[in-house]
Amino acid sequence: MPDLLLLVIDHPLGGEPLDTVAERAAQAARALEAAAHVRPPKPVRPA
Repeated sequence: MPDLLLLVIDHPLGGEPLDTVAERAAQAARALEAAAHVRPPKPVRPA
């Protein structure tokens, strides 16, 4: 799947303080937003 966008989130999350998990989520959200601007998603056709 050459067009598949991968979003990597640092692990582990289990046992981490809530503020650490929240920061990783915020980083992931920023990365997803940036990737969407660089490569907009292709329309999905129903099967």
